[in-house]
Amino acid sequence: MHQTPARRAADLILELLGEQSHSPPSCSGLGGVDDLGDGVAGGGEGGDGRFDAALFALEGGDCLGADWCEVSGTFDQAGQNCADGVRTEARIEKCPDPSYGLDVLVVVVAIPRGVAGRVKEPLLLVVAQQSRGGAGPSGYVRDAHGWVLSAETCLLIDVKVQSSRVSVKCASSRAQLLDVLSVVGFVVLVFCTGTAEYLVAGVLPQLANDMSVDVATAGQAVTAYALGVAVGGPIISALTVRLPRKGLALTLAGVFIAGTAITVAAPSFGWVIVGRVVSACTQATLFAIALMTATVAMGAQRQGRAIALVTSGLTVATVLGVPLGSLLGGSISWRTPFIIVAGMAVAAVAVVALAMPRTPAPSTRVSDEFRTLLRIPVLLAVGTTVVGFAGVSVVFTYLVPLLSEVTGISPGAVPALLLAYGVGGFLGNLVAGHLTDHSLSKTLTGVFVSLAAVLAAFPLLAGAAGPMIMLVLALGLLSTATIAPLQSLALRHAGEAPTLSLAVNVGAFNLANAIGAALGGLGVATGLLRWSGFGASLFALIGLALSVIALRATPSSPDSSTS
Repeated sequence: MHQTPARRAADLILELLGEQSHSPPSCSGLGGVDDLGDGVAGGGEGGDGRFDAALFALEGGDCLGADWCEVSGTFDQAGQNCADGVRTEARIEKCPDPSYGLDVLVVVVAIPRGVAGRVKEPLLLVVAQQSRGGAGPSGYVRDAHGWVLSAETCLLIDVKVQSSRVSVKCASSRAQLLDVLSVVGFVVLVFCTGTAEYLVAGVLPQLANDMSVDVATAGQAVTAYALGVAVGGPIISALTVRLPRKGLALTLAGVFIAGTAITVAAPSFGWVIVGRVVSACTQATLFAIALMTATVAMGAQRQGRAIALVTSGLTVATVLGVPLGSLLGGSISWRTPFIIVAGMAVAAVAVVALAMPRTPAPSTRVSDEFRTLLRIPVLLAVGTTVVGFAGVSVVFTYLVPLLSEVTGISPGAVPALLLAYGVGGFLGNLVAGHLTDHSLSKTLTGVFVSLAAVLAAFPLLAGAAGPMIMLVLALGLLSTATIAPLQSLALRHAGEAPTLSLAVNVGAFNLANAIGAALGGLGVATGLLRWSGFGASLFALIGLALSVIALRATPSSPDSSTS
C-alpha cells in the first residue's frame, strides 16, 4: 500500500520514539521534500528524488530524534554520532502559542542530494506537531497518526524562517546566490549611507564657501544628520512595522537617494539641511533591515559575523569613502562625491530589488513593538550602547587637536594617523564579529575592559608621539569592536521587535556620539583636553557594568554564544 510522505514521516517519528522499533529507520519514502505549499511534505514515490531528509523530534526542548547519516543512508538514533557523516541541527528560538498544547514537535530537514557533505545547516523546514487534544491552529493538516503538518512554521530557526507566516521552500543554489547578492547590495547601501553621513566633515570648508556661511554654521549639517538618525530612525521603524521588509527597504533606499539628490542640488544652506535630514531618517531602519537580512542569510549561529559584514560597509566608508570623497570635494566640487554616492546607491537598490526574497509583512502591532522596546532588558541593552560608546566619542572627536597641540605631531602627519585609526576600525569590526559568535559575554567584557584601559592611557602618554600612534590604532580597533556585540545584545532582547530594537540601537550609537562630543568639548573649553581620557574611560567601565546586568536579564536560555 502506498504511503504518503506525511504518513511515512509519522511512521519514522514513531520509530524514533521507540514505539515501533529501536533500529535506525531508513529515509526511503521521503525522496522529495521540496514544496510545502499545500501543507504536506511532497515527494515519496511520486517525488523527484532530489532530496534526502532528516528528522528531529523534540519534547520539552530535548532532542528525541535523529541525525541524518550520509555514510549509511539512515538516521542515527539520538545520542549517537555518525562517523564521517553530517550532523544538521535546528535551534528553536520561539515556541508555539502556549494555548495550543504540544506533546512532540518535529522538524523535517531536507538536504539536496550530492551536497549533503557540504551542508552545514538545514535548507528546508517542515513542522509536525502532535496535539494533546482538540483541533490544531487554523491552516494545520492532521495526519492519520495524529501528527499535524503545516507549511507555516511557528518557529524562528536559524536558516530562512523569520515569521510564523512564511511558507518555507527549499533554498536552491540559485536561492543561495540571491541571498549573497542581497547581502552584498545591503553592504553597499550601508557604505553609501556611512559615506554620506561622514563626508560633510571632509568637505566642510568647500561647503561653507559655496553656501556663503561660516564653517561653524556649515557644521550644523553634521548635527542635522546625527539627529535625523537618532530621532527619525526609531519613528520610521515604528510607523513601518507592518510593512513587508523588501518593499520597505527599497522605499527607504529610494528616499535616501532623493535626500542625497536634494543635498546635491541645494541652492542654499537651508536645502542642504533638508536633504541631510531626509537621508538621515532612513539610515537606522535601513541598517536594521540589512542586519536582519544578513543574519537570516548567514544563520543565527553566525549572527556576530553577519553584523560585522554589514558594519564593514561603515568601516570601509570611514577608511576609503570619506578620504576619497574629501579629495574629490577639494579638487572638483563638494557636490561631486555626493553624486557618486547616489549613483552607487541606485546600483545597490537594483541588486536588492532583484535578489532579496519577498516575505510577508510582520504580524506584530505597533503597540507590541513599543511594549517590547520598553522592557527592562531592551532598555539596558540600548543604555549599554549609549554609555559604553560615548567614551570613544569623548576622545575621538577632539583627537586631532590632542595630537597636534598636546603630543606635538605635525599637522601633515595627522591624516596618516586617522587612516591608521580607520584601518584599525575595519579589522576590529571583523575580529569582534567572530568573537561575538563564540561568546557574547566574554567579547563585551574584553572589549570594554580594553577600551577603558586604552582611553585611560591617552592622558598618561599624550606627551609621547610613539605610544600615541599605537593608542590611536588601538582606539580604532576597539571603537568598532563594540558594534557587533552591542547589536547582538540588542537583538538578543528584541523578541517580537527586532527591526525596531536594532534601529533604536543604531540611534543609540549616534546619541553616544553627540553626548561624547559635547562632553569632550566641555573638556576643551575648560582646558582639560589632555585629561578627558580619564572621563572617557569611566564611561567604558559603566558600559561594562550595564552589559553584565543586561546579559543576566536575558529572558532566553543561555547558550554557547553567551557563556
